[in-house]
Amino acid sequence: MMNKSLYKLLPVTTITILMLLLSFPSFSQKKLKGKTFSALYSTVKTKTEYGGKCMIYTYCSLKFDKNTVTVSFNSEADCKSSQVQKEVEKSSEQTYEWYTVNKQIHIKDFNGFEPLSFSDGKLVGKKLSSDKSNTIEFHQEP
Repeated sequence: MMNKSLYKLLPVTTITILMLLLSFPSFSQKKLKGKTFSALYSTVKTKTEYGGKCMIYTYCSLKFDKNTVTVSFNSEADCKSSQVQKEVEKSSEQTYEWYTVNKQIHIKDFNGFEPLSFSDGKLVGKKLSSDKSNTIEFHQEP
């Protein structure tokens, strides 16, 4: 038969172990903290008002901190008109909370893509758009 003092210690020990487990960041959080990943988000071919053609490339980068990720979008134009390039080449940046569930990376309140998976040093997921869903692959920046 167990000693009564052991019964009193059991809940305390269980709570202590649970608190220790929850205080450590998950495997993915440790691996991603301080790292930046980038991907080509979209490519659009368009005509300028002057009849020229222009390619617009939009890149997305993810810069991870302990509990937040900064999501940046940068657009570049490859066209002959410098005026069009100035109008197109813009960037935006916003910071979100992030967390992991079942080895998937979730970015809270961001609707650009589905949860990402970390595999072979890159992040892979599905890009969401109004008409389709495409695979997006982020590579770590040096």
